[in-house]
Order: sequence, then structure tokens, then C-alpha cells
Amino acid sequence: MCSRILVCLVGLPAAGKTTLVKELSRTLPLNDFNLQHVCYDDIIGKVDHCRDSSVWRRARQEINSKITSLLRSHTTTNNLLVMLDDNFYYRGMRKEIYHIAQAFSCVFGQIVFHIDIETACSTNKNRGESSLVTSETITKMSGLLEPPSEAWEQHV
Repeated sequence: MCSRILVCLVGLPAAGKTTLVKELSRTLPLNDFNLQHVCYDDIIGKVDHCRDSSVWRRARQEINSKITSLLRSHTTTNNLLVMLDDNFYYRGMRKEIYHIAQAFSCVFGQIVFHIDIETACSTNKNRGESSLVTSETITKMSGLLEPPSEAWEQHV
């Protein structure tokens, strides 16, 4: 039987989320897993959700539609592992993915990257120009990050 797994990568910018996916794509046995990397930054870009909330919401809904299409189209015998590379700092963002996982009988998981603000800001300086995030944004996200604590998040 083929498994479909959705994993939310939760954490501040520069915490290592994308690095983990790249390493997994390099080391996972290709005949066992079809790894799909959905990088929200590549799709949404640098939309400031505080200034452009309707644009940001529409972009996230588009990504959820793409995830749904990906799950619908997965008909191979390989296991599908979808790594959702975003900050997922609001619980509601993760819950949307949880509901998609339920609708498609997927396994749902979260990997939470714990990193302090200073380390995130320092690591961020070593990223490529297109991936840089302001220190102010990292600090703000740190204050907004809602760690997994709800009942639906506890079994993952």
C-alpha cells in the first residue's frame, strides 16, 4: 500500500527548513519515496501579510489548491512525501494542511525547528540575497509563532 505524507516545517526563517528538505531529497531512496518540496517563498514571494492580507490569503489558498491537485494526481506505487516549507507560525495555517491531510487520508506531521532570534538573524545573513529576511521580520515572527499545543497536533 502506498502512503501519502504531508509534513509542515514550522519555524523562523533561516532555521534550516529548506536545508533539511534538500538533504532529504539527496538521501531518500528514490524507489521508496516521491519527495515533493513545496516552498511557499518560491510561490508567494515576499508578500507582507500585514500590508497585503488579501493578496497573501489568496496566494496561500492557491498553494493549498496545488497541494490538493498533487494529492489527487498521485497514482504511482511510490510513497508520496510532501514537505511543506513555510514558517507556519500561526496554528490556523497548519490546521488547513491538517484538514487537507484528513480529506485525502494522508499522514500528517510537523517538524518544529527551535532556534533563537539571534541565531536566526545571524544565519539569515549567510543566505542568498533573494532569501534574506529582515531582522525585524524574524523578531516579529518569533513573537507570533504558536507552537503545536492543540489536541489535533499532539499525535504527530
